[in-house]
Amino acid sequence: MNPLLNPILLSKLAWNYFSIMGRIWKLNKDEMKRYQEKMFLKVLRYAYHKTIFYRKKYDAAGVDIEKIRGLEDSKNLPLVSKEELASKSLEEILPRKYRDKMGYKVSTSGSSGKPIILFFPLYESTINSIYGLRILKAYGLNWRKARVSNIGDFSIPGSSDEEIYRDLAEKAMSMKLLGEHQMLSVNESGEILIKRLSEFKPDVIIGYTSVLVNLAFLRKEGLGEDIRPKYIISSGEILDKYSRKLIEDAFDAEVKNLYASTEGAITAFECLEGKMHVNADLIYLETVDEEGNVVEEGKIGNAVITKLLPVGVPIIRYSGLADMVSLSDEDCECGINTPIIKSLEGRKRESIILPDRRVIPPASAPLPLIESLEKFNVTNLERFQFYQEKMDRVEIRLKFRGETREKEKLLKDIEEGYRKLFGKGIRVEVKEVGKIENPSGSPLPPTVISRVRLE
Repeated sequence: MNPLLNPILLSKLAWNYFSIMGRIWKLNKDEMKRYQEKMFLKVLRYAYHKTIFYRKKYDAAGVDIEKIRGLEDSKNLPLVSKEELASKSLEEILPRKYRDKMGYKVSTSGSSGKPIILFFPLYESTINSIYGLRILKAYGLNWRKARVSNIGDFSIPGSSDEEIYRDLAEKAMSMKLLGEHQMLSVNESGEILIKRLSEFKPDVIIGYTSVLVNLAFLRKEGLGEDIRPKYIISSGEILDKYSRKLIEDAFDAEVKNLYASTEGAITAFECLEGKMHVNADLIYLETVDEEGNVVEEGKIGNAVITKLLPVGVPIIRYSGLADMVSLSDEDCECGINTPIIKSLEGRKRESIILPDRRVIPPASAPLPLIESLEKFNVTNLERFQFYQEKMDRVEIRLKFRGETREKEKLLKDIEEGYRKLFGKGIRVEVKEVGKIENPSGSPLPPTVISRVRLE
């Protein structure tokens, strides 16, 4: 039997749907903050009283949760690292009442360390899916009619795409509760993906940036001319200016950015005005420095998330995303009243570390490269990667598609740009390669591979 037919679950879903869908427009900033305060305290008490891990952690740190009265006091709670969460069994992090409930056992990719095994009850998973539908609403689409192609980690056992998205989408479609959703594997060749997309004719395409770039080149080469999405959503990798324009030009569609993870669900999405809005009614996002102190608005810090759902495995002050971001409380003309991510820089462990202790994160590393590409009007760079073996040596690897005009001048210009950025004493080598290295075990190669660690 389809569990979504359960009348109790359906009634809960209906209530959550009407509560969630309009909340980020309906609540003003003060009202949203009060909502976050209320949900944060619920999650904190739920985690302390219902899980072995959080109770032991807070007791060991001398935290009296009754003295935590709101978000301002959250800084008194210790951070939870990815390594710490990965070392715990489900019995330690999941409340006992969920151990026999229907749900999904999934794992994180492990690309930034040891994977974490998590359990998402069916109820929590359906709530998370509503936040995905809300993005379609923000783009002016009818989620019950929109045709969505998702190129993700399908066919990979244990991934949230394969275990949760596929199952829920198929069940919802069978009940006519959802528009048609096509699930494509990131491991398929570009030619096969183009063929499947042409057959499906999606309104929205979701995928990794590098996969979308590959499809853009195939589109420019004459394949998939009948693929005409209204929006293309990039997720899972840094969306740089060059890649965004390349994809937009190839498909004549707006490209939007999405910040999501297994642990944090849909943390933020880009609105029609080009601002990256935090799903503040689902995620409380902080930015902290290396000592765990909250940084001021506008400054780049390490992302720390708390999931505002007292369901399943609690996620409280979790630093394991390892992303560097900056936040702003500015207003947006789109009408969404939530904090904005001004800068999404990527993972610090995937950054270039210089001798003067400067850190060049994955989102900032391509900037001189993009300047050179624009200067020489080059649009056939398929993939790039920065490889740092030592602190004073950086190799820039470029994979072109087809012939490149004035290639030698271009490579020299790129080299000069990075010499200016890195400063004296850094050896910079720019070279063309036939293949980009992927040593991390993730489905796609990282933008930066650095063997250097900032002590």
